[in-house]
Amino acid sequence: MRIERIRRDTEKLEERDVASVKKRCVSLSGFIRASWPIVIQQPYIHGWHIDFICQHLEAITYGTFLEQGLENRLLINVPPGTMKSLIVCVF
Repeated sequence: MRIERIRRDTEKLEERDVASVKKRCVSLSGFIRASWPIVIQQPYIHGWHIDFICQHLEAITYGTFLEQGLENRLLINVPPGTMKSLIVCVF
């Protein structure tokens, strides 16, 4: 009985955790925040440039620029160490 109760409680916690992660991962920026501790074992420091790059990558992915008649390209010019390679290639 006790083992079954522990198992049920654990499953409920896992379901809640999965649901909360899914809520945070609706955008690329949210996915980066949620998966950062798994990929990189350093503290995450969020900046506005991360949201900006993520929004542009999502617009390219979903064809937002093409719908508006714009070219589907992105050139990222930010200083070294500002996560451009991690955002584009890893996440």
